[in-house]
Amino acid sequence: MSDLTAIIDAVHSATANGAKHMTSGVRSSAMGAGWPLSAATSLSVSAVGTSFTVSGSDDAADWEYGNSTRTPAAAVHQYSQRTGDAESAMLKEIEATLKSKGIL
Repeated sequence: MSDLTAIIDAVHSATANGAKHMTSGVRSSAMGAGWPLSAATSLSVSAVGTSFTVSGSDDAADWEYGNSTRTPAAAVHQYSQRTGDAESAMLKEIEATLKSKGIL
């Protein structure tokens, strides 16, 4: 395996793990904002190219942005402002993988 392939594989793995970590974080944020369990657990984070995307149910969108009968209880936006833990974990995973392969 070339060094470049190892680096790409490490980034892909860390990104997938980061998305899982962020899914947990955004769900916790939603629960903390008072969302019902069904709306909070519908949230998931996916890696798309070089960025992350949050998706969820229509009910989750109503909780995030409000509707004619509910004021917004932003959780996704609040969480997106503090993703440093996930970013740090991804960088550490990439570093550990590259060190284990003798690249760093």
